[in-house]
Amino acid sequence: DEITAGLAASTGQGRDFAGVVEQAFTNTSDFATTLEDTAESVDGLFHSFVGFMDLSESAKTSLVESATLMDKFGISVEETGERLNFFTTFLGMSVPAADKANKSLVRLAVGLGQGPSSLTAQFNELMPKLSLFKDGGVEAFEKTAIAARQMGLSMKTGAKDLFSLTEGLQDFESAADKVATINIVLGDSYVNAFDL
Repeated sequence: DEITAGLAASTGQGRDFAGVVEQAFTNTSDFATTLEDTAESVDGLFHSFVGFMDLSESAKTSLVESATLMDKFGISVEETGERLNFFTTFLGMSVPAADKANKSLVRLAVGLGQGPSSLTAQFNELMPKLSLFKDGGVEAFEKTAIAARQMGLSMKTGAKDLFSLTEGLQDFESAADKVATINIVLGDSYVNAFDL
């Protein structure tokens, strides 16, 4: 059919992905997805997630389902693939754990009353810094996003802004500058440079 032929032309893999497209569509069709949606997810993951071709058919299908549904939340398949690369390469996660981490970001955004695409965009911007936390990177981001929400910071940039405030706390002079900024943001003298 036309969808499979288009995917074969784009990936150069012939009909290898036909079963993945059909199964992912069957499993996500209750969410108003189409065969075209799942084929586009296969194509997007093929081009953005380095480990995609090494996966079993069932693992590919699972990732395609997740990417297709995330696309419905406004998170592009390419972004999903980039985060999968980050989780598996820099944080050392397995592919199922990386998929779970991607889904947890969406759940976190919904729980905070924030658009998932906005929160994942902040996560994407912070990936180089989060890699310093190794396997705790996702948890560090989640805690930062929750704290930003509790502090009433902007929903579009709050987690990123709060994370950025902590940069430069390695020496006293830069810590004192940051403390002044933090206290201005908080509206009072809550933080002391000597405590940092």
